Amino acid sequence: MNRFWKRLVLAVAAVAVAAALAGAFMPGCVFRRAWSKAEDAHYDRLPRTVTNIVDGIFRKAVAAERWPDAARAFIVREEEMSELSDEQVADWLPKFAASVDEQPAQLQAVLQLHLARTYRNYSRQYGWGNASPTKLDDAAAKDKMPPWSPEKIAATLEAQFAKVFAHEAELKSQKMSDWDGIFDRGTIPESCCPTLFDFAVRDAVGFYGETIPDKTLEKGFALYDKLIEFHKADGNIDALAMAELERAEYVHEFDRKPKAERDDSFEDFLDGFIKRWGDKTEVVAIAAAKKARMPIKAHRDGAPPCGGAKEVELPAPPQSEDCGLAAVHDLAAKYAAKWPWTLGGKLCGNIVADIEEKYLSIDVERNWWTPWPEVWGKARNLDEVHFRVVPVSFDEIVADNFDTSEVTRDRCLLRAPVKEWVEKLLPSLPYDEQVLCSSVPQVLPSGHYLLFAASNGKFGEDGLPLFARQVTVTSLALVLENGNGDFKGTVYRAESGEPVEGATVELWGRPDMGWKYVLRETYTTDKDGRFVADVSKGDNGSLFRRVRVVKDGEEVLSLGNEDSGSRRV
Repeated sequence: MNRFWKRLVLAVAAVAVAAALAGAFMPGCVFRRAWSKAEDAHYDRLPRTVTNIVDGIFRKAVAAERWPDAARAFIVREEEMSELSDEQVADWLPKFAASVDEQPAQLQAVLQLHLARTYRNYSRQYGWGNASPTKLDDAAAKDKMPPWSPEKIAATLEAQFAKVFAHEAELKSQKMSDWDGIFDRGTIPESCCPTLFDFAVRDAVGFYGETIPDKTLEKGFALYDKLIEFHKADGNIDALAMAELERAEYVHEFDRKPKAERDDSFEDFLDGFIKRWGDKTEVVAIAAAKKARMPIKAHRDGAPPCGGAKEVELPAPPQSEDCGLAAVHDLAAKYAAKWPWTLGGKLCGNIVADIEEKYLSIDVERNWWTPWPEVWGKARNLDEVHFRVVPVSFDEIVADNFDTSEVTRDRCLLRAPVKEWVEKLLPSLPYDEQVLCSSVPQVLPSGHYLLFAASNGKFGEDGLPLFARQVTVTSLALVLENGNGDFKGTVYRAESGEPVEGATVELWGRPDMGWKYVLRETYTTDKDGRFVADVSKGDNGSLFRRVRVVKDGEEVLSLGNEDSGSRRV
């Protein structure tokens, strides 16, 4: 309840100020002091004291017709009483619902809406509706609280929202700002959600979207139509435009047409919406952000890349050739500049920052030898990529999570590199993804190294992308055959494929305490280059080890920790 209390205190303070400006300073001051005492008692975990205080607030607020104070007091009193009781929520909630029905008419709209939200919150928290289906004509099921069937939770909430909208006129007359202590409108601008009716419609639409799939589109569309007609009549263009935008987005999400068709329809709507509303409302910036995000989201959801370069298993940024990132950038930049301090302006600003961000990601084989591998990667908004190769020892590699340790990377960057080079990137369209392919140096002696790739010669000092990958230059190759209770492998010559006899195979594992790997077992390869580890030396009948092979000053490592698994019977 802490977040509820925080909103509550802020709202009560606002009510007190409003009362003072209206010439009713003393009553407002009295209520503010009472709420302060209730807050102190709540944080001291004194629910009985809180109950007594808010009960007094409730009675005085009803007498003074201070309905926001009365509603808050009623809600807090009931929730604090539930904490004093040994009853489960399943038993307490029906009593709370019954007590809501008994309150003054002036409180019904607010309390019924709060009750609907309470049902939804507890349904999510306790997983009501996830049990086996129960028919609604089952009398016993109707009389019982959770575990509710999906049908019962849906029917109960639908009936509760019917109660809410029975007070439609009252909801339309209540300013949302007067009830911030109870209802949280989230990030939606205040001008776009000016009344409790706006809030109730969005809450009910959310309920239909997540609970009753077969009624989702029909019910949600009808509610949005009511909201649109309401704001056409009252002239609030921000709220009207937001309702139109949300209705179209709702259809885009829940219509059963193919996704591509829905995407096209929604994008057409956004084009018309932006043109029709022009500069009349900040909601246009929100629509512009949604339009700008569509090609970006399509790419991230798995749309094929615009280029035809070699496939590289790397996280890919948005691309522009067919996806229009330059146009997306210009659209977002326009509305970020036009509405800089609004929600939509900030969303557009974030899109601009995403598109302009310098991006770099690389991939390369772990072991280097003839035939020498290439470094493949993807970049964006870069002219060149700088590479640096720094020597490291095996002890450093097994000391910690080497590839992901910033401390280790920073320490290695201070060392003199054994090789540096720069790869120029081909010119591209603005913000387009660039594909990188660079040959690795073929003059490095055998050993372990850290390969760095950066967007410039500062190698991360300026906060721009920096990647590090541990690689080994070696004439050895290791092929492991693990699983089903086996831990074995073969050592070959990387260039000729000949088996290596007499190589030392070290199995490294973590100790019982600490992170640094320690040598656990040692084996020697036979004439066929093979070794077989004794799995019984592992924990719980399996072996989990990192492998190091040493022969004539050459080394090769497993790509990570290897696992024998358990033998299947």
